[in-house]
Amino acid sequence: MARSLRARRGEWTTRCSQEWSSLQDDSRGRATLARGFRQSDSRTQAAAIGAAKKGGVVVSWCTVRRHLKRLNASYRRARRVPARPANAHQQSVMRRALQKVRRLASFGRCDLMYGDESGFSLAPCVPYLWQPRGKTVGLPAQSHHQRQNVLGFWKEDALEEQQLIFSLHKETLKARHFVQAIEEKVLPCLRRPTVLVLDNARLHRCTLVESKRASWKAQGLHLWFLPAYCPHLNRIEILWRRAKYLWLQPQDYHDFNTLTKALHCIFQGVPKNYSISFA
Repeated sequence: MARSLRARRGEWTTRCSQEWSSLQDDSRGRATLARGFRQSDSRTQAAAIGAAKKGGVVVSWCTVRRHLKRLNASYRRARRVPARPANAHQQSVMRRALQKVRRLASFGRCDLMYGDESGFSLAPCVPYLWQPRGKTVGLPAQSHHQRQNVLGFWKEDALEEQQLIFSLHKETLKARHFVQAIEEKVLPCLRRPTVLVLDNARLHRCTLVESKRASWKAQGLHLWFLPAYCPHLNRIEILWRRAKYLWLQPQDYHDFNTLTKALHCIFQGVPKNYSISFA
């Protein structure tokens, strides 16, 4: 009887492994996978255990989790991704171009800078935290009507230390803010020809910016626009993510003024107190 039970359990694990592999190979399957193997969903647990019972095997949710770990699965936070896949050829071409610019920058021939915008509100990105057992660290819920927008230009320099040029705005960012930041903060800091990497946001592609490109190019600033759906090629996104999930502390969300001061302190402290290494 024990041998028969082990055989049926082996059939179940084999079937589970095959289903896991098929889900990993399919884009829609990955979404199903994300929904289907959440530990917090009691219906998922019941479905997994019920499927095992139909095969003649009685398993617990602990057994299901243990088998998923053997399949090299882990329980972690999901990430948002672009709505559509990027063009593989365009992405490859841009990667090679950026590598060439980084190589030239390492010899002091030019500078490489990344530009982007981000927003911070009193509704924090809730991170995973180490907390005492039986006690939960709570972040107070706040309204979304106040938002601190940040316009940033981050220079990745192999010869000198990194540099962040930023400005904070309570109002919605417009093209005039972008142009003003470049002409008042970026252009005066140029030491050599500079490539500024941007996404295809409307305020980067508007008529006002296009009318300024020739003048900026004459002063040594060249705008490079990333292919669609390639935000991961803009390295300033890493800085925004670090600020939201790592550098901002729970007490920084006490009120809007506290959040603004914390953001100013963080961005002012790049790279002396807050830095990113690509080694």
